[in-house]
Amino acid sequence: MFKNIKLAITMAAFSLVGCSDASFQSTSHENLVLLEQYTNSLAEMFKDGDIQKVNEWLFDGHSMFAESEEAILERIFPYVDINLLHSNEELFQIEVTAPNMSNLFLDMIIGSAMDIRAMDIAELLNYIEYYITNIDSQYMIVNLSYIVDNGSVLVDFSTPDFMTAITGKLFEAYVQLYLDALA
Repeated sequence: MFKNIKLAITMAAFSLVGCSDASFQSTSHENLVLLEQYTNSLAEMFKDGDIQKVNEWLFDGHSMFAESEEAILERIFPYVDINLLHSNEELFQIEVTAPNMSNLFLDMIIGSAMDIRAMDIAELLNYIEYYITNIDSQYMIVNLSYIVDNGSVLVDFSTPDFMTAITGKLFEAYVQLYLDALA
């Protein structure tokens, strides 16, 4: 299994500048094959919905989430799909398909007959499972830096764009809920 490390190169510059398809035309055949295999393995890992595998692959075995967040993400991840679009010798571009969770909290407040303040974690998880099966998916394009070291692909997955994509914008929705509560 491939080990992942955090690379020193940040993707913020690429998020601001953007990358055109023309910048993804120089990947060696060997690296392209490795990236395709890697992306397919990554997609399968999400389909399994195993948060421990996610932590191992993406965060070198360290959990990035609280236990309750992990329970929510375990509901979302089986609906995440990842496809390789383009690559060059430093970047690869993927399309991430995930349930659109950006309105989860708003829909809970407006569309639910339940008092969300009184929900326990089990009720919240049941609501999220129901919600995921009744919303559309969203598609996000994400650019990730990588290196190949002795046949292993090493990727920095800690970018905000990647985290936003794999959670279906759930964390953005949470931040907005928090900001609305402060207002």
